[in-house]
Amino acid sequence: MVDLEFTAPLYHFTSEAGFLGIVASKKLWLCNITKSNDDRELLIGPEVFYDAMSEAFSRDFSTETAKLLTCSARAKINSLYAGHDTFYATCFTPNRENEKMWKEYAANDTGVSIGFRAKAMNQLSADDGGRMTKISYLNEKNEYQGRQIVDEVIDRFSAKIVASGTQHPIALFQLAARLACLIIISVKTVKWSYEDEIRFSYIQFSDPRRPDAPSFLNPGKMQKRVPKKIIEITGKDYVEKPFGVYKSGSYDPSGAIESVQLGRECRLSEAEVSTLMSKNGFRNFSVSRR
Repeated sequence: MVDLEFTAPLYHFTSEAGFLGIVASKKLWLCNITKSNDDRELLIGPEVFYDAMSEAFSRDFSTETAKLLTCSARAKINSLYAGHDTFYATCFTPNRENEKMWKEYAANDTGVSIGFRAKAMNQLSADDGGRMTKISYLNEKNEYQGRQIVDEVIDRFSAKIVASGTQHPIALFQLAARLACLIIISVKTVKWSYEDEIRFSYIQFSDPRRPDAPSFLNPGKMQKRVPKKIIEITGKDYVEKPFGVYKSGSYDPSGAIESVQLGRECRLSEAEVSTLMSKNGFRNFSVSRR
């Protein structure tokens, strides 16, 4: 689900204005996920995670690694709901002919589909500024799916501990929190499965305080349900993230875009888009209309 490797282009659907902004700024716009089009999005992931963790604890889940993962994930999700942290995301899909995506995200076929090369997508997280994840579409009553998510979190976390070699409790806490939260917010209900979404997610910590990790090693009773209402929404509506091939500490976007496809009702012409792309330093791209 996380740390994906792509071999084919990914497509980002946007309005005409969104496309012009991406080309001019050479940055992606990540939306505050509290503005999501799915009211359940901020609830289903934590609920499934908590339920599965509770079930795991009831079996045999007493290792320090499991406790650390559970408590750090719970702490950061609670921090999200309290408004201390802000989660941002933007979405891609492997299918640029998805009619529903043209309607929902490309302003009823008046917008654009941008095809990003796999190399650029694989390096989007090169500066450790976020993660690419594949969305899981869950039936809310399928407990087995929830357990699969938890198992994947544990496997990923354990692998990263081994890879990093770190044993510092605060470093481990932060690693567990980031990984668990990125996975938890990559869950949506099955009604959105048509999107076939690949999501780039980024966590902005607006509260500089950090909990003392050892105090989180004794979780006690698991909280099984998150609040049904966001207590406080903080953070900007959008943040920007550069894209391209990462080298020498910065991104080179010039070869990141493979194709631009205009919607049937898009006001821009193919010639206008080609000229605009070239003026902004992009190369080796194609422009077409549906």
